[in-house]
Amino acid sequence: MRNYFYAVLFVFCMIFCSVSAEALTLIYSDHEPLGNMRTTFLNDVFFPAVDKESDGRINIIREWNSKLSSSYDALKTIQEGNKAQMTVAV
Repeated sequence: MRNYFYAVLFVFCMIFCSVSAEALTLIYSDHEPLGNMRTTFLNDVFFPAVDKESDGRINIIREWNSKLSSSYDALKTIQEGNKAQMTVAV
């Protein structure tokens, strides 16, 4: 499962980064505070892997604890696209 995760991440980064050479900043919104298993994994493993695989061309700003959107409004928030572009949907 772990190898599958890294393979998907690698393909995503290679396709996306080959389209644009300039840096891209995405905002990630999460309804939970940083510190539980999922948010810690995202913060300590996934987001640094995106940065590494994209050679720093994808920067992810992380917003935790419903700062930008509640769990029930997450899809609406990313659909609008002005507050966040990535989220966890419940």
